Formats: sequence, C-alpha cells, structure tokens
Amino acid sequence: MTIEELLTEAKKDVIVYRHSRGGVTISGGEPLLNPVFTQGLLRALKKENINVGVDTCGHVPWTNIDKVLPYIDFFLWDIKHMDDEKHRKFTGVSNKLILSNARSISERNIRLYIRIPLIPGYNDSEENIRATCEFARDLTSLVNIDLLPLHHLGKARYDSLNLVYPTAGIPLIPDSVLHNIKRLVESYQLNCSIVG
Repeated sequence: MTIEELLTEAKKDVIVYRHSRGGVTISGGEPLLNPVFTQGLLRALKKENINVGVDTCGHVPWTNIDKVLPYIDFFLWDIKHMDDEKHRKFTGVSNKLILSNARSISERNIRLYIRIPLIPGYNDSEENIRATCEFARDLTSLVNIDLLPLHHLGKARYDSLNLVYPTAGIPLIPDSVLHNIKRLVESYQLNCSIVG
C-alpha cells in the first residue's frame, strides 16, 4: 500500500482516536528497517494531528530511529532478554544496540513502553525480570512495562497450512505466575500491565 492509501484508512477512525485519545501504531515486521517509508507515513499522520507510535524490537541503526523522531509520540519497545549471551542464543543478535537505543529514546523524553514477551524457560526467570527492572527504572521517559505472555493463538493457522507450530511444546504461563511477575515489577516502583 502507498502512504496515501494507509492515510485514507487511518483517517476513517479519527473520531475514535479523538474520543479515546488513541491513534495509530506502526508495527511489522520491523517498521524501522524501512525508515524512509515509515517517516513519510508518520509525517502524514502527524499532519492530520493523529497520535502515532512505533512498535519496534529496537535492533536498528540509530540513524533509522532519528529519521522518525520528529513524528513520534511513543515507542513500544521489546526487551526479550537482558543477558546478552542468552539474547544472542534465542534471537540471533546482541541486545546491546536495543538497550543503547532505548536509553537514547528516553534521553530525548519520548514516551517509552517496555514490552517483555514472556516465554517460559527462556526469559521468565526472576533474575531476568529483575535485570529488566533495573534497566527500566533508569529510563526517565518510561510509562509502563507490558508483560506479553506466550499464547498459542496461531496454532490453528499453522495446522491449516500443514506447518509445524514452533512453540507447541512450550507451556503457557499460569495466571498466578504472571501476577507474581507483575508484583515483582511493581516492587521496583514501575507501572506494569499484563497484556493479552
């Protein structure tokens, strides 16, 4: 789709945005891997006075982020693991750029929502949650930490395509454990929500 086509779609809900104080969140894939298109779309949305944010993993060059900063109201920022070695093992890349970019966003006083996709046995340990909180409490523009528990909503689609569902063997996190993690985050004086 073109920027104009996307803008036409977004403008259909302007009344909803005004009443809910919501807006448009650009997500992907990774929208900051195409910073020129994303910048153009964000600029067009801001001309219409639409609140905009970007959902990102943060693993992009700072120059990509810098292009969109004048048009951003907030970032949804994934932090998958604080241990660099484990982050590399699970995602294939270091977390250093992700964390450095998050600090730079906060230094520019842009609202930041840290999102932790919780995967049992990978990043749900108390040690990792505490390390994430230690990092997050130094981010002065942090609004909230969102806990995103693993779900299996995509399994039916994989089954219908005769594909192997990659997380089928990973159990869901019990509600009691999720609420314990939420309380742990809140013990750091951080706002926290369970999303999903």
